[in-house]
Amino acid sequence: MPGQRIDVLAASTAISDGAAVGGAAPDGSSGPTVAGAAAITAAAVVAANVMVVAIPIASAPAGAATAAGDVGVEGTLVVLATSTLQARQLAQAEVSSRLSAVVVG
Repeated sequence: MPGQRIDVLAASTAISDGAAVGGAAPDGSSGPTVAGAAAITAAAVVAANVMVVAIPIASAPAGAATAAGDVGVEGTLVVLATSTLQARQLAQAEVSSRLSAVVVG
C-alpha cells in the first residue's frame, strides 16, 4: 500500500557449479548432492525501510472485469522512495536476484 514502509530483499538465482554427485553437501554434511543444484543462501536486505510511493495496476484486457481491491500479480511494479545509493543497489540486485518485499514497522 502506498505510504507503507518495506525492506527489499534479494535472493540469488545463481546456480552453483561446485557441487558434485555424491560429494559433500554445501553445509559440510555428507550425503548425495546434485551437480548444478541451486546453492541455498539467505536473502540479503538491499534497501531498508523504504516507502512505497505507488503500486500501478496493469490494465485489464478489454471486456474483463476487475475487482476494486486488485493490486497486481507476480512481478508487479512497485514504485519506492529511495536514496541514490539504494536505487543503485536495487538496480544491481535485480540483475541476478529475485527481489521481494517485507513490511516493516
